[in-house]
Amino acid sequence: LTLAIYDLLTLRRGVYLPADRLGEISELSAKLDYDGVMAVCREDSSLICRVLAAGLSRRDRGYPQMVEAMEEVGRSEATRLHQSIGYLSLIGNIAPMMGLLGTVIGMMRSFHAVAEYAGNVQPGRLAEGIYEALTTTFMGLLVAIPALVLFVFFRNRVVNILDETAAVAEEIVFPLKEGGPVTKAPA
Repeated sequence: LTLAIYDLLTLRRGVYLPADRLGEISELSAKLDYDGVMAVCREDSSLICRVLAAGLSRRDRGYPQMVEAMEEVGRSEATRLHQSIGYLSLIGNIAPMMGLLGTVIGMMRSFHAVAEYAGNVQPGRLAEGIYEALTTTFMGLLVAIPALVLFVFFRNRVVNILDETAAVAEEIVFPLKEGGPVTKAPA
């Protein structure tokens, strides 16, 4: 639950693509003021600013180098974001195994009761182990199903954030593809 709340609070578009910064960056890039874009990006640690700063810092090397730098930062960030939500996947996959372990232990108790009493076991003794088996199975699934649903939800959110970041970054630096490196805003 704590992981889900943390991810809900941190994996938001506004954290990685802040609207105010995007507005500033769009205005400056429309004027081809890439030095201004760099200045804005140096003041902000959001994902889009880190990606753009990496690319624009190599604008003197040409467009392919810029794209490579942006992709490198994007891959690094994608790895970090996927690792942060990976714990939900881990919980969702381990919980049924823990439930299965409890199921096996409960069934062993039931069969031990049958063996101990040579088949003349009281139903209550047999039911204890079966109850334990069913309870642990239920608890494992009760944890696993929401964890996996939340993992898929947050994974999709991460993918959308990364895709939108890539699209915005490409849109900002694309004018440099044709015209070569731009270092100053036109007079």
